[in-house]
Amino acid sequence: MDCLYAPDLHEDSTIISVEKDEVKHAKSLRLKIGERVLLSSGTGLIALCTVESINSYQAVFSIHEIRKNIHELPGRFAIAIGILHNKDRMEYMIEKLTELGITDFYPLISTHAESHSCDEKRLMSKMVSALKQCKRSILPVLHKPITINELLTISAQYTIHILADPSGKNSIDYPEYTNTNNNSIIAFIGPEGGFSAQELQIISSISTIQTLSLGNRRLRAETAAIAVSSIIQYTWQ
Repeated sequence: MDCLYAPDLHEDSTIISVEKDEVKHAKSLRLKIGERVLLSSGTGLIALCTVESINSYQAVFSIHEIRKNIHELPGRFAIAIGILHNKDRMEYMIEKLTELGITDFYPLISTHAESHSCDEKRLMSKMVSALKQCKRSILPVLHKPITINELLTISAQYTIHILADPSGKNSIDYPEYTNTNNNSIIAFIGPEGGFSAQELQIISSISTIQTLSLGNRRLRAETAAIAVSSIIQYTWQ
């Protein structure tokens, strides 16, 4: 069953419409009146719907059932990574991270990163496409680019902190409280040139930091981010 993005979907919705890009998507799927489709709010809701009407400007759906937080990890999962210079690789990465379950993405302004800004509109478009592809109920939050020092303050919101490091451990320790609704993980990934010594010192000052090895091969930054996300999706259930 196909999925569309409907940010106006609420728990008490019975009829909902989509316009613009989502109408184009619906028409490309050749949806017809009476067919079933899923709508994702991006805020934790998935609705099972029937197409009531569709034209070039608007598609209207009746809602049969709404479910919460399906196809999601137990809690918040953030990736913080140095901004990649290659836009295509950055977009590919954010698409795959969305599919793998991240809830927050922090682009880092890092010493060794060649870029200090990113195309937020393009990245958001990739995330919405990935959300629909894997039928997620939560659209990740794309945060503004920040420095390591700014991230240090934000990281206090998370209970588990992971640094991808070739000399790290081969597993992640999940404290008992990660089985509660307070679950939260943030993973730090260096940019293409790696974190500077000063940045590593700042990250290492986090008392709960865990280093995680991704194997004995040197990985591209986006590959490392995808690998960490895959490990967390598999082990944190």
